Amino acid sequence: MRIFTISAAVICCLLVFGNPTAYGDNTPEPRELKEVVITAQKQREDPQSIPISLTLLDAMDVEDREIGVLRDVSNYTPSLMMFDLGFSTTSPPSIRGLFADAITLESTMGVYVDGVPMTMGIGINDPILDIERIEVLKGPQGTLYGKNTEAGVLNIITTEQGNDPTRKVSVRGGSDNLRGASAIIGGPLIKDRLFLGVSLRHYEKDGYVKNVLTGDEVDDREHNYGKVNLRLAPTDTLDITLIKSILSYDDGAGSLGNTFQPDREVTSDLEGENTSSNDLTSLKVHGDITPDVAIDSVTTHRRFHGEQVQDNDFTSNPMLERHLFLDNVYTKSSQELRLSGTSGNLSWLMGLYADIFENDIDETWTGVMPMTVLQTIDGDSLGIFGHINYGLTPRLNIIAGLRYDDEKKELDDKAKDLNEKNTYDEVSPKLALNYHVTPDIMGYVTIAKGYRSGGFNPYAVTGYPKTYDEETLYSYDIGFKSRLLQKRLTLNANLYYMDISDMQVTAHISKSNPVHTYTSNAAEATSQGAEIEFTALLGRSFTLFGGLGLNETTFDSFEDALGNYSGNENRFAPKYSFNCGLAYRDARGLFAQVDATGYGDMYLDKTNTTKRDAYELVNVKLGYEAQFFDIYLYGRNVFDTTYDTIGFAGIYNIYSPPAEWGARVTVRF
Repeated sequence: MRIFTISAAVICCLLVFGNPTAYGDNTPEPRELKEVVITAQKQREDPQSIPISLTLLDAMDVEDREIGVLRDVSNYTPSLMMFDLGFSTTSPPSIRGLFADAITLESTMGVYVDGVPMTMGIGINDPILDIERIEVLKGPQGTLYGKNTEAGVLNIITTEQGNDPTRKVSVRGGSDNLRGASAIIGGPLIKDRLFLGVSLRHYEKDGYVKNVLTGDEVDDREHNYGKVNLRLAPTDTLDITLIKSILSYDDGAGSLGNTFQPDREVTSDLEGENTSSNDLTSLKVHGDITPDVAIDSVTTHRRFHGEQVQDNDFTSNPMLERHLFLDNVYTKSSQELRLSGTSGNLSWLMGLYADIFENDIDETWTGVMPMTVLQTIDGDSLGIFGHINYGLTPRLNIIAGLRYDDEKKELDDKAKDLNEKNTYDEVSPKLALNYHVTPDIMGYVTIAKGYRSGGFNPYAVTGYPKTYDEETLYSYDIGFKSRLLQKRLTLNANLYYMDISDMQVTAHISKSNPVHTYTSNAAEATSQGAEIEFTALLGRSFTLFGGLGLNETTFDSFEDALGNYSGNENRFAPKYSFNCGLAYRDARGLFAQVDATGYGDMYLDKTNTTKRDAYELVNVKLGYEAQFFDIYLYGRNVFDTTYDTIGFAGIYNIYSPPAEWGARVTVRF
């Protein structure tokens, strides 16, 4: 199937490029790829002129590819995988071969939704609804974004409310009793001055993991989401936007089992549930001091409440009982102030960032190895940063940035009567050069530092550290960006090499008790790879798109009590990721798209003995688009490919979802 899928995608691309008359027109009408302004570097810029490997998805891309939640973004982003741990609320990212367990509460990649920072792998799977664009930045972004963006940033930007009203309702249905509905309503309350947008979404679907004791599926999913966007423009130079969203879950157990039971079957004697919620608030203020100088303020608050019941043994055997009752609350409030401007060939930005956070962890394990976890991890951080872009010549630009971060953390473990404190500080520099060979072809080189925050080891045995330090890296990128064929083709490519120091890894304490582990800064590693992306307009109606990411992340040196892992590959680091698709849209309203996405094989452990095999998925979509309504039929994973993760953490299986077939109707009024 893998060879068939990849071969079909390649043949499709060759046929399209090699046979322009296949579209019934020897002289296709001129079209251009639309140019987009992004804010990846916190100033308005052309994405084809910044020295960053970048994936950009706009609102139409999201609609066409049926991107419903954050996890779906990774399918169309080379070098990014958002690993599905079997729960709606847990999707820690792996980017350029770097991965952090959700349990560490830190991440290798920052996720920002309307400016709200989500820099840990828990609670990251919000719906994608009423967005203007998605920006995925690859490589260290610490200069502008700070901690836990050592390998990238995923930015979600909501549609700005204006004078043009939006009224849209969608309903969908599909296999496994899929039911969903969404509504987006927005427009002016006072023309030119006050605007309101409201977005709502309901989603539910039956599960596919069966409890043979009850005959029911254990992993049903139900989500409800609401977002309010209130924008005030009291003057022509002042803009204030308040965005509030709430996501609530009413799921069953996760899509997991153990390695000694049949596929997608469990015999659980405890009914699992997930009634978590994610609450995001952002207040953004933009003011023009002069035509060339602006000030921005971004105030955010996030509260994720994780409530779950899990049967982690997946059996009814009391000798194996391992039940988890979880009630955790993670909160963070942040404030960022930025001053930016332009003067001749110079654009500049300087800013201050501060946050306070508190993570309250309340977990009870019953049965075999009972345990109670009652922890509070709180702290604060402060950052100061600057960034400049200076045109040395009409073609050559130098980009430089520098940031200093100071972070304080404290652990209060009530169950162990333990109190630990630690302080972290980092300087994150960045230097880049970009050269415009022509107005539409640009080459660049970038050197940047990134880091991941440190943390605590409250359960390390006597003699082993109760804290661990930051993980740092230097990334060296070289690439080019281009608009070719009269702006009908964008083609971007990038090569990178990342030198990683004090890598945070799970180390074993002794051979006699392999259960005892702790997080240690025990490894030196390197990550190297390549990324390429393209979008091409073909004839009057066809669009071809694709991307490929190649990666190899290996331990240069790493050993613990159980062995020496030097030369092994990092876990959860796919060797490649790709996507390729062909879309058709014409003036009559007909739409069709087929695309393929996939990942290379990857190891699940540091010993490189357990592996998830490579896989590819094929998706299709057909539709009719009219002025006031759209009708679509779609299929995800149409060949029903199985890509389970077998042997996760040594004993668990994470089951992949089956094929999904569905229909969606959207009405605009």
